[in-house]
Amino acid sequence: MVTRPNPKLATATSQPPIVAREGAGHTESAPPLPIHSSVVLRYTETSPILVKGPASGRQYQFSGSSPVQAVDVRDVAALLRTRFFRQG
Repeated sequence: MVTRPNPKLATATSQPPIVAREGAGHTESAPPLPIHSSVVLRYTETSPILVKGPASGRQYQFSGSSPVQAVDVRDVAALLRTRFFRQG
């Protein structure tokens, strides 16, 4: 799968999250995180995306049918600044 930055997300940090739409290739979501190091975020859009956390390098898969996921606490501020996510 080709991963390309989304211009809307590029302003989040100096190292923006990398977002790719799901296509023919197989994508995997990030494995579960320990409770103390994660924050639950909700994706506010419906299109499937794959986001690479700018601090952790972890990949998170979100979609309209699976919008909620635990995210590494180090990635939360950058993802919230994109306005595609909200806490909880």
